[in-house]
Amino acid sequence: MILRNRNSTELTSMLSLIVNNQQEELNRLRMIFLGHGHDIRFVGGCVRDVLSYKDSKDVDMCTDATPEQQIEIYKNYGYKYVATGLKHGTVTVMIPIKDNEGKFESYEITSLRIDAETDGRHAVVEYSRDWELDLARRDFTMNAMSLTFDGRLIDPFNGYDDLGNDIVRFVGDSEQRIKEDYLRILRWFRFYGRFGEMHSFDLNAANEVVFIRNIEDEEDKKIMNLQNKVFDSSYQAIKDNLSGLKNISRERIWDELKKTISQVQTNRLPLLFGLMIKIGVFDHVADDPIVFDNTNFENFKSFSYCRNYITNYVKNDRKVDILIATVMAILARDENQISYFAKNWKWSNKEAQDVKFLHKHLTSNVESAELCLIHGCSVSMIATLNEFRRIFRPNTSMGIIIDPTKDFITTEFDNSVKCPVTGNDFNDLPEPTMIGPALHSIKMKWYDLLKKTAGPTTGYRMDFTVDLRPQLMTEVEKIKAQYKAQVA
Repeated sequence: MILRNRNSTELTSMLSLIVNNQQEELNRLRMIFLGHGHDIRFVGGCVRDVLSYKDSKDVDMCTDATPEQQIEIYKNYGYKYVATGLKHGTVTVMIPIKDNEGKFESYEITSLRIDAETDGRHAVVEYSRDWELDLARRDFTMNAMSLTFDGRLIDPFNGYDDLGNDIVRFVGDSEQRIKEDYLRILRWFRFYGRFGEMHSFDLNAANEVVFIRNIEDEEDKKIMNLQNKVFDSSYQAIKDNLSGLKNISRERIWDELKKTISQVQTNRLPLLFGLMIKIGVFDHVADDPIVFDNTNFENFKSFSYCRNYITNYVKNDRKVDILIATVMAILARDENQISYFAKNWKWSNKEAQDVKFLHKHLTSNVESAELCLIHGCSVSMIATLNEFRRIFRPNTSMGIIIDPTKDFITTEFDNSVKCPVTGNDFNDLPEPTMIGPALHSIKMKWYDLLKKTAGPTTGYRMDFTVDLRPQLMTEVEKIKAQYKAQVA
């Protein structure tokens, strides 16, 4: 990534990108803080993102006021606030949205801290007024920058240069930073996947990671040598401390892996996972070492096609979940390994169901239309499965397919089409336990009738407007007679 130097005027004008045009209101709050002998600055990810031309989703600010001093200011000047993370020195303040009476934008402001004690998982913090010491406790140099409201970049660890040179460098001593919180091992891989120079690895080399670049330009050679040097230092520190991952809660492990899957670019993710496997990360993040099937890992390299499809066609509220489920379904050897993942990383029931569904039906011959209509699978999952199968089973007929990208199903179906026969139509069966199997039988009949409506006149799509209840009720009476005969 090539970054050019920016002057304070440019940086000040770019603050609106960070604060969603709330600059005037935030400046007003900052002037209040200055009047009480304190200041507020932007810090961390939002500074990194604006410097690298990226939109920033999270706005982090810090202050040299303690949480108690923050709260006193908010009370005295009529600001609404929430003591969201007092344990970590964070208070959320509600800033009025200009020209939108009664609406507020929330911002987290964290007091400057130093780590008094660390155990590899948690830190006991003390509040400070030293801005540089607060930056020194952060993980990577690109995250250890702050930006004043008047556009002055505070960069004591040269994070801006590292960001421009595609270098993910620990602040200070790599091993010390890792031992403060072993989750930083996984964070390093996530940030390396997002910002590091990694298109030139030979992961098949016998022992260590080998760079395979051929660069002629002398200046580029200097940058490459610096990249290699920092990489080797970080890589060795990570390798020496992998066992510390056993001290991290499984929920934090899984949360970090999910962030890695969802944030790293598609074409870089398989290479990044290969690097994590090579160094032995997956030997330390569960009860027993995790071994991925080589064939499945090769399939992982085709993941980019699935990801593009998910990004373009899956509903926004399901994009990340299905993206993560797709990766795990590709990598898992079998359902037993999926259950092992679920148990070790404390997956939610929904997470486990999504992964098992995609893994099972990648190789099953159940038509996607049947899965949607009979089994109630969401259109988003069906859309993903269709693409999943198209990529990994290109020569296999999948029968009638409901395709949200082509059919009217996208806007009109969305699981709202239901079988016109319900359990109430079987209430007079001799035993309540008979209702479920009977209803399934009638649904399969309904599905067969729907398939027959898919012809030239409908563009080979099912016609959901046809009233099939009269035909189905004839079948209902037959099924009832069969069940009643069984208990007679």
